[in-house]
Amino acid sequence: MVNSLLKKMIAVLLVSILLTAVTAWSMVRLYLLQQSHAQSHAAIIRVQLDVDELRAHLIQYLQYQDDMSFLKLSEFQNELSKAWSRDEIIGERGIGKLKQINTQLAGLIDGDRIFREAKETRVIQSTYVIQRQNIMRMRYNMLIQEMNTHLAHAHRRLLSIEQNAIDSTYRHLTLILIGCYVVFFAAVIGLIRRFRQGAQTVSRGIFAIRDGVFSHKIQAKALDKEFQYVAGAFNEMSEQLQHNTFTRAELETEIERQTKELSEQKETLKYLSDHDALTRLLNRRALDRELTIAMDKAERTGVIIAVLFMDINKFKPVNDHYGHAFGDKVLVELANRLTRHTRKTDMIARFGGDEFVVCLDLLRSKAGVTEKARCLIQALEKPITVQNHTVQVGVSIGIAYFSLEENFARDVLERAYTAMYVAKESKESRYVEHNPLSVVS
Repeated sequence: MVNSLLKKMIAVLLVSILLTAVTAWSMVRLYLLQQSHAQSHAAIIRVQLDVDELRAHLIQYLQYQDDMSFLKLSEFQNELSKAWSRDEIIGERGIGKLKQINTQLAGLIDGDRIFREAKETRVIQSTYVIQRQNIMRMRYNMLIQEMNTHLAHAHRRLLSIEQNAIDSTYRHLTLILIGCYVVFFAAVIGLIRRFRQGAQTVSRGIFAIRDGVFSHKIQAKALDKEFQYVAGAFNEMSEQLQHNTFTRAELETEIERQTKELSEQKETLKYLSDHDALTRLLNRRALDRELTIAMDKAERTGVIIAVLFMDINKFKPVNDHYGHAFGDKVLVELANRLTRHTRKTDMIARFGGDEFVVCLDLLRSKAGVTEKARCLIQALEKPITVQNHTVQVGVSIGIAYFSLEENFARDVLERAYTAMYVAKESKESRYVEHNPLSVVS
């Protein structure tokens, strides 16, 4: 806490400046936001005009069926292909869809050109020509209509994004301004109260000296510096007051020590609640929470999550023969190997007993998942030496990838669990991938 009236006044001034800066920043942000959306609207309008012009060329060609109108249609379609390949226009998804439709349109135009050339070299029945013209007219109209529908959807999406952004900006601006005003008025009220407190304390000391109570001491430590200077003449303390002050300091030190111990115990309990007591890996509850967070992130960013469900082969005979203490040390060694052969960003959990789960997060593709599974199999199959006894275990791995249709972590875990049991049908270590259609090894 600042013990100076001058510094408190400076703080009030800084809060006022902050209010002004926040307001100015918000106005600038709204302006930039509107400019950005204006550019996006202009881009959509530009594309809509291109589509309208393409429709006009198409109508002219379908009406006259001559070489000149066909040539104009083909040239304009090629110009659109070049223009859209250079510019994202309305975003990656939007332009990608338009490019796809435009490619289909180009295929129809090429087919028309081939048919027109064939008509010049051989005789084709007029009924077939009329039927084909009707079919082509329908397909042309469907593609143009699909472009217009996609542009309308993009426009609505842009309007929704714009409204959400503006609402969010106003909401944040309101909260920030309210917070700043609360701080401002709290600072002013605190300044007034501190001044009044200091004046009353000094006045009581002066009145005590006037009445002959020379043992009275002004507690200037809680006052602002300006009042501490005034109260300096009253700061001679008796021996008992010095002792009381020393005892208070000791009490504060003890409170701080106990508070620190409680904080450390709280952190320890939190760690133990999220981790397996034996292997120090995440437990099932923490895995479910962290996997849910990773799934939400993957849904927003488009990254891939691979879940590897593992069951240790040949562990039960080892545990039965050498005892549970020996088996626990084997599990700890297996957990250490999993940790060494995975990234820091990956999640490793002991699901229960001799079952482990590895979640490969932040993947751009599925290419390296099976290679990682083979690497883990090789690492876990290496002999383990505990108490002069060497044993060797295997592992069955089920692999499942997060799908956008899944809402819960248990869904992808169940698919990985199913694939693991298919892998376990073999006596040897292996991995099996699971997809919505079938289970493949």
